[in-house]
Amino acid sequence: MIEREKEKIRDAVRAALVAIDEEALTAQSALAQTRALALDVWKTARTAALYLPLPREVGTEAILARCRQQGTRVCVPCRRPDAADGYAFGWMDDETELQRGPWGILEPRAPEWADKAAIDVVVTPGLAFDRGGGRLGHGRGFYDRLLSGENARNATRIGLAFAVQLVEKVPMGPADVRMHAVATPGETAITEGRTTCLQ
Repeated sequence: MIEREKEKIRDAVRAALVAIDEEALTAQSALAQTRALALDVWKTARTAALYLPLPREVGTEAILARCRQQGTRVCVPCRRPDAADGYAFGWMDDETELQRGPWGILEPRAPEWADKAAIDVVVTPGLAFDRGGGRLGHGRGFYDRLLSGENARNATRIGLAFAVQLVEKVPMGPADVRMHAVATPGETAITEGRTTCLQ
């Protein structure tokens, strides 16, 4: 039942995203990033895990620029076949050479692996989110495994979404990981007391 509900939401959100023109997506992406950066967690973040977006995902370029400006070290998800969950976070700086991974996502060509326990903030993509921190991915479970158990336990998890990706309720199973905050172009939903808005 829960998987059928997830697929309904995935289909509806994908159709809604396709209907938005590129100019509007770019504008919404900038607004969502601005809202995410208004969270107070960035005042003390020393390390951050970001994602390198696929088409029709909220970008992370403004967040990456802020991290560079304030000296926050950045890592990104990378395919790691010897890892239990198949993915790990690898450090990325201005000199890092990137390549396309198995799903077409950019990742470091020769990653230096990050200690997930030391990550302060994880900025997370998704196909849909709700105001309670529920997150729905594409169905492969990579991010849920990256963020579950001992992985990035101390990190504040921030979801980034376009307006059409914020739904009333995301069906959540026992393996699904909730966000502490969800930033969209029009609002920021704080789901736990891990962070607050500065403006």
